[in-house]
Amino acid sequence: MTNLLGLEQAVDGVIKILRWIHSFVNLCPVDFVVATEIDNWALAVNEILKDLHLLFSKFLARLLENGLECLIGGLSSEFFRPIPGDP
Repeated sequence: MTNLLGLEQAVDGVIKILRWIHSFVNLCPVDFVVATEIDNWALAVNEILKDLHLLFSKFLARLLENGLECLIGGLSSEFFRPIPGDP
C-alpha cells in the first residue's frame, strides 16, 4: 500500500511540474454568450422549421428527378421509334 501511495505522489508531482504547458492555452479570443433563459417552444419551432425545410427540399428534388425522367423517356421515344419508309 505504501508503494502505491508513493507512486501516486510521484505521478502527482510530475503532473504538477508539467502543468505550466497548460498556461499557454487560453480562451481569451473567444467571446462567450450564454443565454440566461431558453424557451423550449422556440427550440421546438426551430427544429420543426428545419424538418419542414428538409422535407420540402426532398420533395422538390424528387419532383425534378421524376420530371427529368419523363422528359428523357419522351425524348427517347421520339428518337428511337421506327421511321416509316417511302414505298
